[in-house]
Amino acid sequence: MKVIFLGVGEAFDSIPNTSILVESSANILLDCGYSIPPELWKYNSNPEYLDAIFLSHSHADHTFGLPAVLMRMCSEDRKKPLALICQPEMKKYIEDMIELGYRGSLKKIRGKFGIGYLEAAASRPLQFADLKLSFARPRHPVNVTAIRIDMGSKSLCYSSDGAITEETASLYRNADMLIHEAYLASGHVEGHSSISDVISMASSIGVRKLALVHINRELARKKEDLLRIARPEGIEVLMPNSMDYVEL
Repeated sequence: MKVIFLGVGEAFDSIPNTSILVESSANILLDCGYSIPPELWKYNSNPEYLDAIFLSHSHADHTFGLPAVLMRMCSEDRKKPLALICQPEMKKYIEDMIELGYRGSLKKIRGKFGIGYLEAAASRPLQFADLKLSFARPRHPVNVTAIRIDMGSKSLCYSSDGAITEETASLYRNADMLIHEAYLASGHVEGHSSISDVISMASSIGVRKLALVHINRELARKKEDLLRIARPEGIEVLMPNSMDYVEL
């Protein structure tokens, strides 16, 4: 399993939004923010490349890149159906967004390759190719879904946005890698996590590798200082840059 950080920025950053590519038996994009399409196309411009896109919640820095990605697939004659993995209540939001971006595009997309929706529900894991997908809900101003991807003995978790909950900590337990938002160094802000809280949680539940993303844009300028501080025993902590990758 290869994990590519297309973007690691927060909502109003000058660097690409946090969006993650997972290459395995199926290629899945985890979130698709407004600044992500050019990063995806630079990495791989094949219209058949992606098998699925996971959309964690309805904020622009996680979804507004979707219309451009879909329409480029359409214009380049993609044939393979694409799965969209999301909360069921997001379907109308997604289709309204696509139509607002490019009026009449839904009909074109359905005529070319089609979209299938898969429900991201905490109570029901999904099987996708040979991947097991499981979900939990962080705490955020809007409903958010965190995801765990298991392939054989390897496991990857992605928090999207949101404060830690008992449900999400359970989802992340013993993961080979957890990608978690950490907006603050410490303390609390509504609906987000801090570096200190995430490291403490990950260390206590057996996570082996932790990647901190979606860090406040001012705080992120001090990344080297933060990395010197964030070195607990028993867990590897990363603060990746855009286009860094990890092999699991």
